[in-house]
Amino acid sequence: MRVLLVLIVTACLAGCVMQQLSPEERLRDAVMSLNQETRWNRFDIAMQRVAPTYQQQFQAAHASWGKEVQIADSEVTGMTRHKEKDQAISTVSIRWYHQNSMIISDSVVLQTWKKHKQTFLLTDEVVESGHPGLLAFVDMQPDAPQNTQPD
Repeated sequence: MRVLLVLIVTACLAGCVMQQLSPEERLRDAVMSLNQETRWNRFDIAMQRVAPTYQQQFQAAHASWGKEVQIADSEVTGMTRHKEKDQAISTVSIRWYHQNSMIISDSVVLQTWKKHKQTFLLTDEVVESGHPGLLAFVDMQPDAPQNTQPD
């Protein structure tokens, strides 16, 4: 019984601490978590940090990650919050390679975030510099049927 009481009190205190996080801390948590989740191909969890209006584009841009594209390293190099707009920008440096070539490439990605309730959600990302192929969009349309009749 005593153990249960300790667990309940600990859970309540943890909840209180989470409620006291500043917007900057919430932004940092969202940015760091999303980039770690995508680095390790945990897109099921990462999608929770992506705005619903951007989810389809996000999936298309990252469709090759974990398959043809492997992330060697990523580092969040900057975060700027625009308080009046409830928006933020993060900069992420990513080292990656395509399975076909095994040549390491570098890309710097700018991510745009928007405050949503008590957290921030990703609303856009673009390659600012380096190799543009990191966020390659794959064709989401099914392949056209091939003519298999002999000529």
